[in-house]
Amino acid sequence: MSMPSTSNPPAALTPVEVFQILEGQYFRLETRWRLYRQIFGARKWDITLLRDYLGAFAQILKETQEENLALRIYALLDRRNDVISLWDLCGRPNKSSSPPKKGSLQFAVAKIESLARNVILHRHKLHAHLDSQRLALGVPLPAVSAKELGEMVRRIGKLIDRVRKVQQPGVATHEPNLLGDGKLLLLQLRRLDAMIRLIKTTKDVAVKRELKAIFESHRATKTKGSRQAPSPVHAP
Repeated sequence: MSMPSTSNPPAALTPVEVFQILEGQYFRLETRWRLYRQIFGARKWDITLLRDYLGAFAQILKETQEENLALRIYALLDRRNDVISLWDLCGRPNKSSSPPKKGSLQFAVAKIESLARNVILHRHKLHAHLDSQRLALGVPLPAVSAKELGEMVRRIGKLIDRVRKVQQPGVATHEPNLLGDGKLLLLQLRRLDAMIRLIKTTKDVAVKRELKAIFESHRATKTKGSRQAPSPVHAP
C-alpha cells in the first residue's frame, strides 16, 4: 500500500508533513476526549459532587468540552482545499467522483464524516451561524451523545494508526500524554465532601474544632494561590 498524494496541500507540504500535522491534531483531540470521559463519565456519586460543589459551572464545563470536541472533529473533516484535514490523506472527492471503494482510506474518512453529521450542525451553530432558519422555526439541533463522540474519536485514531503503519513501519502506536486533571478534580471534591461530612457528624468538640481549622487553612491556602499571577500558558 503506497501513501496517497495530498489534494492541494497548503504551502506544498509533503505527505509526511501533512500526516504529522494531522497526527498532532488527533493527539490533542484524544487527550481532551479522555479528560472529558474522566470527569463526566465518572460514577453517579462523582457527578452529584460536581453539581453540588460547582453548581451551574459543572454544566457549563460539560457543554464547553463537548463543543470543543465537536469543533476539533469538524476541523479534521473540513473539505475546503485551503486547510489540512483527513481528506488530505486520500484526496478530496468532488461531484464527479465515483463512490469510494470499501476498505479504502477515502471510504474510512467518508464513514467518519457520515457519523459526524450532527457534530457538523453544532459547529455551524457555534461558528458559522448557518442555523438561523432552524432556530427561527423552533427546530432544535440533534443531540450528540458522548457515545457518538467516543466512536468518532476511536475511528479517527484507527485511521491515523493505519497511515502511520505505512509512513513509519514498525513504529508502535503512540499514546498521547494524558493530563490527570479530571481525576484530580474529582479526588479533591471527594476529600472536601468527606471532610464536611466528618465535621457535621462528629460529636467530639475538640476534633470538630481541629477539622474546621484544617479545612479553613486549606481553603485559605488555595485562595491565596489563586490570587497569584498565573504563569504563561502556551496553547498546543
